[in-house]
Amino acid sequence: MDGYVKRRNWPEPGSIPDVLDMFRCELRFYREIAPVVGVRVPACYQAEETDQGTFLVLEDLSGWQPGADPAAAARLLSGMHQRWQGLARRRWPWIRADGAAIDLVAKLFDQTWPQLADRGDLTPSVRAIGSRFVGHVADAEDLAALLSKRLREVTDEFLTHENRNRPDVIELIVGPSIGSDAIG
Repeated sequence: MDGYVKRRNWPEPGSIPDVLDMFRCELRFYREIAPVVGVRVPACYQAEETDQGTFLVLEDLSGWQPGADPAAAARLLSGMHQRWQGLARRRWPWIRADGAAIDLVAKLFDQTWPQLADRGDLTPSVRAIGSRFVGHVADAEDLAALLSKRLREVTDEFLTHENRNRPDVIELIVGPSIGSDAIG
């Protein structure tokens, strides 16, 4: 079958993907939301549950080149959020409210991080950042929500993304002229 095949076994009971039903929500996104959301997402050729887990066949984007215009991307995503604000959760009640699971995520992160921190494949910066989040995941979520709220008071056009060269920095792209400021 052509396309990108994504198989996921059912998650471990009690894990974040299990408790938040993330894999089923991903299927539902491609079945119900992607066709009408109004932004380009990979085409979905198949989305189903199996006895073993979930199964998706998506458009293969591996041949695409990176390099989208950040300003255009920010405008596109801002427009999508404006179109669906207040409507999406009514149309798809299975979508969780912003921050709905933060206490659960924080608890599970704090429980899980000690095992993850012992992995040999973590970079020092990932290990340091992860350790700093223990006991502070909810605080980070609150800060992100506040930043988002304040930015919306100024402009509807903003986008954040990780800086590949500096994993400890999140780049913030703001406004119609889209300047870039770093928050570290």
